[in-house]
Amino acid sequence: MAASDDLFDPRSAEFIADPYPTYRRLRAQDGPHWFEPLDSWLVSTYADCQAVLRDTAAFRSPPNLTGIQALDPPQSLPYRSLIRSGLRAAQSPEFEADLVRAGAQLLRAARAGGPFDLVRDFVTPFCLAAVSRLVAVPVPDGGVFEEYTTAHQRAMDSQVVDPAEREAVAARAARSRARIAELIDRWSAGGAPGILTHLQQGGGALGITAKAERATVYFVVFSTYGTGTAALGNGLAALLRRPGGLKELRALGPAGWDRATDELLRYDPPVQVLARTCTADTELGGRTIRQGQGVLALAGSANHDPEQFADPEEVVLTREHNPHFGLGWGAHVCLGAPLTQLMFRAAFRALLDEAPGLALVGEPVRRPISTSRAFEAIPVDC
Repeated sequence: MAASDDLFDPRSAEFIADPYPTYRRLRAQDGPHWFEPLDSWLVSTYADCQAVLRDTAAFRSPPNLTGIQALDPPQSLPYRSLIRSGLRAAQSPEFEADLVRAGAQLLRAARAGGPFDLVRDFVTPFCLAAVSRLVAVPVPDGGVFEEYTTAHQRAMDSQVVDPAEREAVAARAARSRARIAELIDRWSAGGAPGILTHLQQGGGALGITAKAERATVYFVVFSTYGTGTAALGNGLAALLRRPGGLKELRALGPAGWDRATDELLRYDPPVQVLARTCTADTELGGRTIRQGQGVLALAGSANHDPEQFADPEEVVLTREHNPHFGLGWGAHVCLGAPLTQLMFRAAFRALLDEAPGLALVGEPVRRPISTSRAFEAIPVDC
């Protein structure tokens, strides 16, 4: 089955390089667009995406999606409470200072050899350092995490772009997930005084089963790395493409960096598609969504809707009202948003201290994926 139509071809090189022109064409349609290859509606405007994400009774997570992130209320509430408290306990000024030092060391080593790849030499090991400090273990093997990141992203793509591949990519993702699970089990058995211990103790107090507790730990650890590398790579590339971006960031000062982070997450979010299933016939944007039909809320499109955001195609680091969907929204909003902001602040501090003249020296290379956006390589020099 060809996973494309005249308006939407998520596998095309043009879409992967820049999906936003496609989103503009979709928003110009009269309401949600029926995408026959997936028997799903494409929802592209901010108002319609918000309606889908807000109404967890009419639009639920698809039954084929599993994991903590796919749970809907009320089942998700104890897990979200546990994750929120664990992340809050883990974050501190010392945590952020440790990340700044780790980032500075990475940049000093990278720039010593001349031009370097910002993804390979900074973003990826920086996010591994965040995992290390969050879990209170030595920096883990990046190969294991990268293997699962690739498998997970392809599995997510198979949900949207090619149903015929789902079984094979799901099997690869399961094998990679098992390797990560073994690693996390070793960490847990070691009694490290990080977020793992908090989640284990808190899970028991909330009556969460050992299996579900393990899934919660896994979700937190992988999200820190997987979402972190994609978000930070996208954000830094957008910043470097903006004339005087680093100088503007310095002028804002730390007090303005959380706002700048929100804008970078709005402009080019790591997660582009949020899948739901309609539970009962529902009116949306002038269309009738039938029970059982799929709905794909295009978060990347909503973030560029001019009905919601002034100058949506511009990076405005001082944007004040910014209710973006860069980390989800509503009942499924990413609980790691404060951690993401902390990681961006630490990265900004390290970059401004160690590489104030950082600049692109070539065109960044995208990962060949559709449902999320991340870079394979970002060539830079100081």
